[in-house]
This record gives sequence, structure tokens and C-alpha cells, in this order.
Amino acid sequence: MLQITRSQQFKPTLLLAGGILLVLESLYLSQSFDAATLTLDGEVTGWRVLFSHFGSLAKLGLVILFAIGLLLQHKFKRYWPELLDVISVQRFLTLLPIQLLCYASLYYCTHLIYAVPENAHNLPAWLYGLWLLSLSVTLASWLVMLVDPRWLVDFIKHEQLAIAVGVIAGLIVWSVAMWTQRFWGPLSEATFFLVAALLHAVYGEHMAVNAVDKTIGIDDFWINIAPACSGYEGIGLITAFTAIYIWIHRDALRFPRVLLLFPIGVVAIWLLNVVRIAVLVSIGHHWSEEVAIGGFHSQAGWITFILTSLALLWLTGDSAYFSKAARNKTPAAPPLYSSLPIATLLPMVVLLAVTLLSSAFTADFDWLYPLRVFAVIIAVAYIWPQSRQMSLRLHWSALAGGAVTAVLWIAMLGSDTETSAVIQDNLQAAPSWAAGLWLLFRIAGAVITVPIAEELAFRGYLLCRFSKTEVRLDGPLPFSVLAIFFSSLAFGALHGAWLAGTVAGLIYALVRWRSQSMANAIYAHGITNALIFSYAAATGEWHLL
Repeated sequence: MLQITRSQQFKPTLLLAGGILLVLESLYLSQSFDAATLTLDGEVTGWRVLFSHFGSLAKLGLVILFAIGLLLQHKFKRYWPELLDVISVQRFLTLLPIQLLCYASLYYCTHLIYAVPENAHNLPAWLYGLWLLSLSVTLASWLVMLVDPRWLVDFIKHEQLAIAVGVIAGLIVWSVAMWTQRFWGPLSEATFFLVAALLHAVYGEHMAVNAVDKTIGIDDFWINIAPACSGYEGIGLITAFTAIYIWIHRDALRFPRVLLLFPIGVVAIWLLNVVRIAVLVSIGHHWSEEVAIGGFHSQAGWITFILTSLALLWLTGDSAYFSKAARNKTPAAPPLYSSLPIATLLPMVVLLAVTLLSSAFTADFDWLYPLRVFAVIIAVAYIWPQSRQMSLRLHWSALAGGAVTAVLWIAMLGSDTETSAVIQDNLQAAPSWAAGLWLLFRIAGAVITVPIAEELAFRGYLLCRFSKTEVRLDGPLPFSVLAIFFSSLAFGALHGAWLAGTVAGLIYALVRWRSQSMANAIYAHGITNALIFSYAAATGEWHLL
């Protein structure tokens, strides 16, 4: 009986391992090759052109799978026990080498076709056929490795309607996304003329424009407002954010009034984008081109998105016009730390806000990094009445997880001499006391404040929410493959090295689940960063930080 229980407990781990394997294989291919180069850099014609669209088709497949998942989410509890029953450890271990060989064949064929796109039109037709066969066999062997094919056939028969609707919905969403790109041009024109009007009101004749090329500048600093700068991405983000917020709080909101939040958010973030571009031109003219094009250009978009999101949250929560609960609000609100979910998120929100602001006003080297450390310390001190409840006992999984993550991070990021040289040159050019003080704050942030803020948010809040349990810092959590995967994927998206970040998030989530303690996820994260910092200092590979 004990053996059966252990086997059942191991099967979710096996399923998670299979999912991670497919994600890593897919990401490695997508990072190594770009299918679009067949037409961009090559001379392929005829049916070979279809192979240049496989990158887009992969994204379409993900959209369809997501749509099917949404349609079937209410049946997850029903199918989960069945899925565990059809997982076989023996079948997994037997087919794993075969799946890896199929993937090796797929990678080799991909390399032959996509590595040198200029020669792709001369390659024989049978090689393209072998590529399709390798792709099909790789996916099929992965699927059979995880589940019994007979169960999969029965599942498709029972849910064929939901699958068909999901496919149609995915195709519609993808088609709408492609169709909306035609609005980039008109929107960029409106953005361009509004930016020009704003700068002209401030700088008068010193400002100049070229309406044909969509360039605008002051004296010797000029920028081009391309369609991608029209604010379209921000509009998409704020629309998605508003939709999710309205759906989650639909019972507390007033319909149809609350639908006005969509146009309010769209107009607000578009106008803020106009202000962002105008400020960018001003910074480039008065202060530094490097700061304008580097830090401010890349970070100000996120700042405007956060400001708009917070403004919508405030407007909805405090307005009786949108919210049913606003009328019954008591004027004296309890402190933030009295709510554990808010307490777990606050340090991360503070860290992100200070990071965005400091990055926006620095170019290639963030001398304002100490501000992040101070800000998170203040936030943690504020929510300490809640966070101090967690057990601080060290578990072996934190040591192992931290060390393994450090090795994987170093291996996956490899070497980047250009980025490392920039950091090294800035440290050497600064006074010794300034460089030493910056390094002291950098290691304090990496080992202490960043692990606390990020783990409280991702393994304290997000992992619990995805697991459909109340937020808690200690005690067991149900093993949820989806919760671990999606919380880790969100963690990876936060980092520049998102693939390595996702893998790190998976390990920290397993440490949290195995140790039954939030503190051990923080320990593991801190150990990882301490080892990486030591390696970077010893080798000069500062890009790893």
C-alpha cells in the first residue's frame, strides 16, 4: 500500500518533468533558429515558403491550446485522477531515449534547413519531408511517453466539441491579432502629430519635424516614431489587464458601467505614451542620448503601464459608480500588512517600481542600484508583522536547489564579454570607494533583498493562488503541475534570461513544496545568487548578475 502511494506521488513529478522537457526542447529550437529567415535572407520559392511560417504556426498552436484549456478548465478535477492512472513510469523511461533521438534528428534537419537560409532553396525535397517526419515523431513519442494512447483517443472522442471550438476560437483570436496590425500606421500618425504639438508648445521653433519619415527632434537629437512606437502594445496590455480585473471582481462591480474602464484605460495609456516620447526627446536633448535611448526608452513603457493600471484600480475601488462595495467603505482602513496576500506582494511591487525608475534614468550601468536595497528593506520592515510568522528552519532541499540552480544559470547564460566589459569598465573608472560600495549593495540585494521580495511574490503568493489555496508562508501545499509551471513561467518572464529564470523558478517552487516552508525558497534563491556573484567576481562574467 505504501508503494502505491509513493508511486502516485511520483507521477505528478513525472508529468512535470515531461512538460519541462518539451518546453526546453521547443525553446532551444526557437532560440537557435528563425524560420522567417528563409524568406527574409533566403531565396526560397513555391512550397518551400511554407516552411518560413512554422514559427508563426507554433505560436498559433499555443493560442489554440490555451483556448482549449480555458474551455476544459472546469473539468480539470475530473480528468486529473484519470491522467495520473494512465501515466507509467516504465513507459516513460523506455520511450525517453527514443524521444530524445527523435529530437536530435529534428534538430539536425532544422540546422540543415534554417542555419544557412541562402542555401535553403537548393536543398532536396526529401530533406524537408524528413524534417516534417522528425517533428511529427518527436511530438508523438513525447505524448505517448507520458500518457496511454488509448486514453488519449477516448479523451478526444469525449471532448471533440470543446477541442473543435477551441481550434476555431484560437484561429479567430489569431486572425484578429493579424488584422489589427493594419491600425499601427494610422495610430502612429496620430501619436506623431500629438507629440509634435506637445514639443512645439514647450520648445517652439527649436523643435523640428519631418512628417514624411516620421522623425522629430530638438537641435541635434532626433528620433523616429515607427508604427511599433504608436502605443499599440500598451493598449493591448491595459486592455488585457482590465479584462482580467473585471472578470475576477465581476461580482463586486456594476455592469455595464464598468465597461467604460476599457476606453478610459486605452485613452489614458495612449496619452501617457505620447508624453513618454516627448520626455524621451527632452532627455536626449538636455541630458544624455544614452539615457534617453537606453534606460528611459526601454523602461518608461512599463512605468506608464503600471501608472495606468494603478489609476484604474484606484478609480474602480473608490468610485461608487463602478464598484458596489465603494458605498460601504469605512474611512479608516487597516494597515497593508494585516492582509497576508498584500504583504507578500508589497516588497515585489516596491522592487519593480524602484527598478523601473532607476533603470529609466541610467544608461548602461545602474549606479542607482542601492535605492532598490533601501526600498525593499523598508517594505519588508513594514510587512514584518505578517512575514515573521514563517519558520526559519533550514531544509536540505534549499542547499541542493540553490547550488543546482546556480550551476544551471551559469551554464545556460554562457559568456557575454561585451556586457561584462561594460560593467567592468564602469567599476574600474569609478573611485575605489564608490565601486566597492556599489558592489557591497549589489551583493546585499542579490543575496538578501531580491530573494525575499521575489520569493514572497512568486512562491508565497502566486504559487498558492495557482494551487487554489489560501496564501500561506508555512505548511504543505498541494502538488499542482499547472501552479508550479505557470508561477515559474511568470518568474522567468520577469528576468532578461527568461528561459534560465523559468528553470530557476521551477526549482525554487519544488523547494517550497518539498520543505513546506517559504523561508527555504528564500534560502535557495539567496544561495544561488551568492554562488553566481562569487563566480562573476572571480571570472569577470558580470553579465550573470
